[in-house]
Amino acid sequence: MEERVFTLQARSLLSLRSFLLHWLIPKRKTKKRLKGSTRSPFGLLGGQTCTISSSSSKEDRGICLKKPSCSYVTVSRSFFSTTFGHRGDIGERLECWRGYYQSLRPTQMGLSLNIDISATSFFKPVTVVQFVLEFLNLRDASRPLTDRDRVKIKKALRWVRVETNHQEDQIRRYKITGITPVPMSQLIFPVDERGTRMSVVQYFMQRYNYNLQYTSWPCLQSGSDARPVYLPMEACKIVEGQRYSKKLNDKQVTNILRATCQRPQQREQSIREMVLHNKYAEDKFAQEFGINVCSDLVSVPARVLPPPMLRYHDSGKEKTCAPSVGQWNMINKKMINGGIIDNWACVSFSRMRPEEVHRFCCDLIQMCNMTGMVGRPPSIEKAFTRFGVPSVKNIPTIVFGADVTHPPPGEDSASSIAAVVASMDWPEITKYSGLVSAQAHRQEIIEDLFSVTKVPQRGNVNGGMIRELLIAFRRKTGRRPERILFYRDGVSEGQFSHVLLHEMDAIRKACASLEEGYQPEVNFVPVEKKHYTRLLSEDHGRHDMTDKSGNKLPGLVTAHENNGQHIPINIFIDFCLVIKFWSL
Repeated sequence: MEERVFTLQARSLLSLRSFLLHWLIPKRKTKKRLKGSTRSPFGLLGGQTCTISSSSSKEDRGICLKKPSCSYVTVSRSFFSTTFGHRGDIGERLECWRGYYQSLRPTQMGLSLNIDISATSFFKPVTVVQFVLEFLNLRDASRPLTDRDRVKIKKALRWVRVETNHQEDQIRRYKITGITPVPMSQLIFPVDERGTRMSVVQYFMQRYNYNLQYTSWPCLQSGSDARPVYLPMEACKIVEGQRYSKKLNDKQVTNILRATCQRPQQREQSIREMVLHNKYAEDKFAQEFGINVCSDLVSVPARVLPPPMLRYHDSGKEKTCAPSVGQWNMINKKMINGGIIDNWACVSFSRMRPEEVHRFCCDLIQMCNMTGMVGRPPSIEKAFTRFGVPSVKNIPTIVFGADVTHPPPGEDSASSIAAVVASMDWPEITKYSGLVSAQAHRQEIIEDLFSVTKVPQRGNVNGGMIRELLIAFRRKTGRRPERILFYRDGVSEGQFSHVLLHEMDAIRKACASLEEGYQPEVNFVPVEKKHYTRLLSEDHGRHDMTDKSGNKLPGLVTAHENNGQHIPINIFIDFCLVIKFWSL
C-alpha cells in the first residue's frame, strides 16, 4: 500500500551568472518527476541529479535566505513576522510568533527546498517594569527586589535590547549586560571630569526633569564594566522582534503548543499558503542565479508496516494481542518475564485514613499479581526462543542506545552529559544497563566511548563505556556479541559524517581491545527526530491510512526503493518511520 509525502519541486536553471554553482554542481542525467502517493513539505530542485559539495550547499542556502532575512526576523533557518498570523500570549510577558522554516539541502533526489510552519517565543514590546512585574509575579512594585529576584531578572534580560522613552525627541537603544547590585537611589556615579558625583535619581531629575518612581529597584546596566551605562527600568522599553532563547516553563510550553497545534490537513494548507506568500518565482536573488522553485508536489512511495503480534504468558486470559494505532491494553494479560517484588513501602502524604491507604496497597498488589509481576515465571529461554524476534535470535546481538544531553539555553558553563545503554540479555533483549559520562560543554561527539589512560607502573589501560558494557554483556550471557546495533540519537544533519567517523572508530577500537581479531558486525543507526519533514496523506479521508485526527498511523515507513525513488530528507537518510501515535 502506498502513501504520499507533501513536497515542493524546484529546478536549477544554470546560466552564465551562476558559473560558481555550475562549477560546484555538475549536471547529470535529467530524471522525470516522481509520482506516488505520499506528500512531504519539501521544495525539490528535482529536475537534475547533482553531486553537491558543502561549499556549494552554503552558496545555495545564501541565495534562498537572502530575501526573507531582509524582510523577517531570522532565527537560524526560520523566519518570523507578525504578518503571518495573530501573536499569542504565552505568559510572563512573552508571546508566540508564527513563521516558517526554510532550508535548501542536498538530498537523494537532488537539491531540496524544505518548507514547514514554525513558531517560537518572543519578548513582548512592553516596558521593562511591566515585564518584571509579570515575570516575578509581583503585586507591590514599591518593595525592593531581593537578590534572588535580581538574579532571575539578570538571566532573563541579559543581552536583550531596550530603547529609552524618557526623551520624547530622542530614542536610544542599548543592549543589557547586567543589573546593578544596589537600588538606583543608592547608585552614585561621576557626572563630569571634576569628579562631581550624584545618584541616578538626582541625575534624571536635574538633566531631564524626569521624576523616577521605582527608586528601590536596581538599574539596568549596559556598556562595559569600565564605562557602564545605567538605565532606570521605568525609562526603558523592550525592543520588538527579539526572540526569547531561554528555557520555557511548562505553562508556556503548553500555551505555545495550544496556539500552534494544527490538524494535518490544516498544516498542509498553511504550508501551501506560505509557499504562495513567499513568491519564489519573483525572487530576484534566485532569478539572478537561475533557480526556479516550482509549487508542484513531489510524491514518494510509502507503506504502513503491520504491527507485531504481542505474546504474553500462557496463564493469562489473553495470550496474544494485536496493537491498534500503536497502543494496547494490559487487562487480562500476564508478562512472560514478570519482575519479583521482594520489599517495598508506601509513604502517604495525603489525608487519607489508614484503612484507605491499606486498601490501596492491597489493590496494587492484586494488580501486580494479575499482570505476572509477582512469582517466578517459566523458563525465560524457552519462552523467548519460541517467541523471539527472528532478526536477532540466531546471532548473539547487543543493542546500544546513545545520546548526549546538553544544558538548557543560558547555561554557558555546565557540562554536557553523554549516556549509553546496552541490552544485557539475549535473545530476549529486555534488560538494559546504562552508563553516563560528563564531557565538554555542548560537545555532541561522545568522548568516552573508548579511552586509553596511562597509569603509572601499569602502562596504557583501556576503558570507556562501550568496552565496559560489552564486558558486562559477556558476564551476564556467557557469550560475546557477534552483532552490534548502535542507535545514536540527537545528531544534527551537519554532524552526521563527523559523529559517524569518530564514534564508529571508537566502537571498533573497544571491540579490538577485548580480544585480538574480534570485529563483530556493527549497524550504526543515527536517529533524527527533530526534523521538518511532514508526512501528510494525499487523501485525508482514508481511515485505513490515518487516525481519526488525520495523522499518519504508527508504522508508516518511506524507504529507499530499488526503482530509484528516494526520500527527500537528506543524502544520508535510508528510511523515515512514524513510530508514535499523537492524539490531537
